[in-house]
Amino acid sequence: MLRRAGPPALLLALGLACGVLVARLPPDLETTVVTRRHHGADPLLSAVLLRFGVDSLLHHPSRYFQPPILFPDPNPLRGTEPLVAEALLAVPFRLALGDQPAAVFTWVKIVTLALLTLGTGLMLKELGVGLSLCLLGGGLSVLVSTTAVFADRLQAVSLQWLPLCVLFAVRYWRGGRPTQAAAFAVCLFLTVQASLYTTVMLLGAAPFLAPLLLALRSRAEARRRATGLALAAAAAGALCLLILWPYVTDRADVAAYSTAAYASEKSWYAASLTDPLTSPPEYGLPGWRLGPASSWDGVYPGTGFVLLVGGLAALALADAVRARRRPRDAAPFSPAHRASGRLLVLFLAGLTGAVTLAALPGASGGTWFAAGAFLWATLATWWVRLALWPNPETGGTGLGLAASAAALAALVFFLLGLGSPIRLNYGVPLLEGLFGPLSAVLPPLREMREVRRFLLPAGWAAVVAATLALELRLRGRPRALGPALAAVVLLVALAERLQADTRKAFVPPPPEPYELLLRSGRSGGLLELPFAGWGRIASVHRMLWQPSHGRPIVAGQTGLDPGWYSPARQVFNEFPSEESLLLLRAWGVDSVLDARSGAEPAWPEGVLLRGRRSAPGSKVEWRLLDVLPGGDRERLGPEPAPDTGAWERPAASDAKAATLAADGSVETAAEITRPEGLLLVAPGEVSAVELDYGRGRFVRVPPSLCVLGLVGDEWLDLTEEPTGAHLRARAANQLLKQRTARLVVRLRPGRVSKLRLVSADVPWDLPEVRVRVSEGGLTVPR
Repeated sequence: MLRRAGPPALLLALGLACGVLVARLPPDLETTVVTRRHHGADPLLSAVLLRFGVDSLLHHPSRYFQPPILFPDPNPLRGTEPLVAEALLAVPFRLALGDQPAAVFTWVKIVTLALLTLGTGLMLKELGVGLSLCLLGGGLSVLVSTTAVFADRLQAVSLQWLPLCVLFAVRYWRGGRPTQAAAFAVCLFLTVQASLYTTVMLLGAAPFLAPLLLALRSRAEARRRATGLALAAAAAGALCLLILWPYVTDRADVAAYSTAAYASEKSWYAASLTDPLTSPPEYGLPGWRLGPASSWDGVYPGTGFVLLVGGLAALALADAVRARRRPRDAAPFSPAHRASGRLLVLFLAGLTGAVTLAALPGASGGTWFAAGAFLWATLATWWVRLALWPNPETGGTGLGLAASAAALAALVFFLLGLGSPIRLNYGVPLLEGLFGPLSAVLPPLREMREVRRFLLPAGWAAVVAATLALELRLRGRPRALGPALAAVVLLVALAERLQADTRKAFVPPPPEPYELLLRSGRSGGLLELPFAGWGRIASVHRMLWQPSHGRPIVAGQTGLDPGWYSPARQVFNEFPSEESLLLLRAWGVDSVLDARSGAEPAWPEGVLLRGRRSAPGSKVEWRLLDVLPGGDRERLGPEPAPDTGAWERPAASDAKAATLAADGSVETAAEITRPEGLLLVAPGEVSAVELDYGRGRFVRVPPSLCVLGLVGDEWLDLTEEPTGAHLRARAANQLLKQRTARLVVRLRPGRVSKLRLVSADVPWDLPEVRVRVSEGGLTVPR
């Protein structure tokens, strides 16, 4: 029993040491989290979202996807990771430590990294790796820089369930015990719940690893084992879908980020080929820089990993010199398999040469084509090589198969992390790469905001591949060589991480003016002014302070901003305007905590001042105001009904802006920058104009709109008020409740030849415009 418990205990102890080195334990654990340089908001956001998740699990699990932020959005978490597995892991720490989000977050991150070490080590042991190398692979999977640079984001480093999935899948394949299949299903469920980002990345790599099923087909009962694993995966998928159902069924506005049109324009935050050679600044030396540091600090993998690869290369070279083509106990490979290996080496050399030539100044377009051809030839050959692998149950071929599959996975993840096109140091494109073609086939990949996150599983897979290959190379050599090499690599990696330069992010206490909220008897939503732009640290602080008063807050931050946020922000920051009061009452927000500087405005009827208070050391006076119910709560209801007729696209004028507003797609938008507005050709007798903002990708909505019509040679105002007013509030309300926005401006009847859409505030966007033409009034052929 003790012998069986020894390796897991050693792995867990090493994992805790690595986790503490990466996450750190500050002395003021209750109010501080350790972060990388310039990444202060990331750990605080993860900490507060984790806190809301744990609160929901402990008190109201059915409202897990409705934390008291971004009020009154019914699904605030749809733009971020729901952190279900992390919240489950955090529950015992919350019960032991109390409501201390910084401390709970830090301990959960340490345990997550420790479990990653444990899971990776146990997986390697199951595959036939010795204990010393299991410790090496497990520890280095945490210490490698591709893990450490993402440590501020808890969901990013939550890979710990993935190696356990592989562990139990291998055990079930070998033994066929139902308990192992059940354990595989549980770990797969936790993998998905820990990070949907990771799930999407695994889907991207899955087609390239499909030949593993062909390589394993020779085993007796292979079909039965595959069926059992498939049923376990289906059960895990069904449970995931059941839990995530509120999340996946209400993502219309967030899905706007994954359309093909948006994918062609958005910044993917991809890595470059020099990033693995660029040392993050917190490491300093050892490390190196090749060219200027990139904007996100680089992913130099660390000296420990370099030593591991260097040692592996030295052993391979020694084997080549001694003409040892394979381990003595390995089964003979087929001629086709050996030929695929030689062909793979040639294609890898060709790919390296083509990329090198493409990076040289003055390279021709042929190098782009050649590099792409070599890339796909390399992947296809590697795919075939896996399929041709001999029986993995014979000798060391199982380790070889696992090492080759892990190396291919690392290459695929690395290529996906480079985006499309692949660049050298963010310069001239070298080749198309893998992400563009693959995302066209797998649309979920287009929802990713940060493609370089693929480098995290790439680093983990590279560590696994190198460890497996090292185990093969060490067979037949002195037994002490493996432990000695593992000790040197781990000590160097631990020492390098120990001297890493880190920063602290503080959890500030609620400002003293928050005590004003005790004077309000309201229970609806709370608006805090100034209303911060998306991604600002002020919103994260307000989320951290929310439990101090218990009111749902309009402020908040997740990964992707909902479509309603930007137009609502413009309206709320003009409080107490008529438009802001309309939106506040429509959304059930009945208190405003105003910390704006400047002269105090005159409070209109229906706005009651409850108190004033200044924060110590600040000249800004905070004001608490109650917004009383009014008869205008329903004024932001359904849009005005147009007269009978049909919606038609107006003919575009010669201006490019008008063309984009009438091209039939809300994925493009006209940008109106001139006060004279947008000129359109009217198709006949027009009774209304519809401004279609789709799912909110373009959110610069004008406050109001005046529609002018050309009658003869005179421009007349045709707008039927108040249908041209409060457009931002109407758009925000529709985007919140319907996830799309279509604004209707009624017009006084009349036959005009041209229309002009004018707003006093420029610039503004118009994705699509339509006009209502009365029956029989169409004069321009469509």
